[in-house]
Amino acid sequence: MYKNYCFFCVAFLLSLAIPLSARQALHPSHSLHLFLDNNYQSIIPTTTLNAETSNNTAAANSFPGCEITTITDGQCVGNGDLAASNISKVDVHTLLLPSQQGAKIYTIYIPYWGHGTHPNIGFSSQDANQVTKEIQDLTSRGFDGVLIDWYGPGSYEEGATEVLKPQLERQNALRFALMIDPGAIEWFSCYPICSPTQAVLDLISFARQKGYFSSSAAIRNGDGKTIVTQFGMEAYDINWSSIQSQNTDLEWIFENAGAFTNRYTVGAYGWLSPKDPLQQGYEGLDYTQYFLETAGEHPDKLNWASVWKGFNDVVASWAPPGGRHIQQLCGKTWLDSWGAIRNYTGRLDAVQVVTWHDYEEGTEIQSGIDNCLSISASMRGSTLTWGVPDESTLDHYTAYVSADGQNLMSLGDFYTGTNSLNLAPYNFPPGTYSVFVKAVGKPSMKNNMSAAATYTVPANGAPPPQPVFTLMITPQSLGSVPVGGEAAAGIAVATLNGFTDTIKFTCSVLPASASSPSCSVSPSSLGIPVNGAGSATLSVNTTGLSAAKRWHPAAAVAMWLPFLGVLLGTGANSRRARNSLRMLLCGAVLGIMVFQVACGSSGGGGTAGQVAQPVTYTVIVNAEGQSTLITHTAQVTVTVP
Repeated sequence: MYKNYCFFCVAFLLSLAIPLSARQALHPSHSLHLFLDNNYQSIIPTTTLNAETSNNTAAANSFPGCEITTITDGQCVGNGDLAASNISKVDVHTLLLPSQQGAKIYTIYIPYWGHGTHPNIGFSSQDANQVTKEIQDLTSRGFDGVLIDWYGPGSYEEGATEVLKPQLERQNALRFALMIDPGAIEWFSCYPICSPTQAVLDLISFARQKGYFSSSAAIRNGDGKTIVTQFGMEAYDINWSSIQSQNTDLEWIFENAGAFTNRYTVGAYGWLSPKDPLQQGYEGLDYTQYFLETAGEHPDKLNWASVWKGFNDVVASWAPPGGRHIQQLCGKTWLDSWGAIRNYTGRLDAVQVVTWHDYEEGTEIQSGIDNCLSISASMRGSTLTWGVPDESTLDHYTAYVSADGQNLMSLGDFYTGTNSLNLAPYNFPPGTYSVFVKAVGKPSMKNNMSAAATYTVPANGAPPPQPVFTLMITPQSLGSVPVGGEAAAGIAVATLNGFTDTIKFTCSVLPASASSPSCSVSPSSLGIPVNGAGSATLSVNTTGLSAAKRWHPAAAVAMWLPFLGVLLGTGANSRRARNSLRMLLCGAVLGIMVFQVACGSSGGGGTAGQVAQPVTYTVIVNAEGQSTLITHTAQVTVTVP
């Protein structure tokens, strides 16, 4: 019972490292791992630095983050697609509200890579091993299924679909639906010899023979009928009434908000609306707003709203000059498009992500979404601290420790808003360790790992050396600075044992009086990196001291003249009175001379008309760490003649 009580106390205290005001709970797949056993000393690696920083997606390792196409003149042109990266596998459903968790999340699957004039992104859509990676990656991110951009019999895309379908059926987690592309009518059907309607009927017949509609992995509506979608087929005069009457086991979902009012559909799916030319800051959310407003007016129809990271088809052969654009804004567009859906309170059946891997139009999320972040980490004694410029694209942090810098053990996952962890309770044996912090992005966003920080556990239980800084002023004496002059000294700051902080400077002069010099330090603060250094300048100014440092007998005479005038102007009508006044006048002049000599002596022995003797002042500089509160002082002397 005693051991259990102690375990509970330690667990409670360590739990305080996570603020109660945390923005969101960690996803169940990212449970908090804290090793609370006071006797725990071993480091048991659970992963490697390479595994936590290398490509963990189905994107090819060789993909450089740019494309070479028929219009790029042999140049590899970037359009916002991220090079193969380590990305967040936090479940994509966490981007929806708890009340929206019943909605499915699908993404557009483009199966034409490794064929024709499309850019080489490093793999073939007909490669079974690649398809296996695709399915594993999609599942690891929490997707419910894919909408296959399908071109019909004889197409390269059909060959890729034939590889994909059986793997989906065996995996029995992801679902799929065909999205019939207009290219299927234009290039892989009887059209234009036959009518567009007949072409669609033939395409449906072929798909039925392939088992796409009867597959155990097919997406079905609540009534059990198979869902089929189409993309861009509005350009053809198709008799949908005929198609519907001949295929009563199928139900159709068309593109864009107009599909909500089409009597041949059971719903609509969203796409996106890029701008030509580029508009700075444009995220395309006006499309979402209109789509959802229309969906709200038709609650009897399926609502498959859409989200995206951005759009840029500058490398596509079909794009206008300069391309069409929706800016990514370092992941902001991705999160804002999800935010628009969270703000919607109406019916939501599914969210359709545009797209899984359309590299040509810059919408793919397969390789991840760049959040333009970096993370720094450092040690202060036994406390690990870290920081990023902006946490808005992050889900949580994971801390790691390593005995060799390569094999890592997780120290736990921590909410955003947390930026420190005390390693002392882990009770690691004496030695030197590397510690890392990984900033884990929100779903499908890029992860970022810090550089290693060094943690030293001293032998014999001695406390680790505390991070400190030193302060030095050169020269220590500014010598003689005349009245009205200025002098300067250099301030040097050095650090030890991993110190990092912002150091603030102040200065003062002793003895302090109205006639003392003034001082200042520039800059008034320094941001010191880990084990770094910095410098500042101390300035001492004697301007404005001349009036206070000089005394002249003429000033004394001027001070006494009003009193003498009064004496001379009153009661001097007799000789006796005049003699008395002369004696008073002589006494006054003598008194002034004595007073001046005395004043001159008190200033250092000067005589009438001379500057007072030199005075030496001490200038004290105070340096204090803003967060560490470590304080040091140094001083310099200055003489004012």
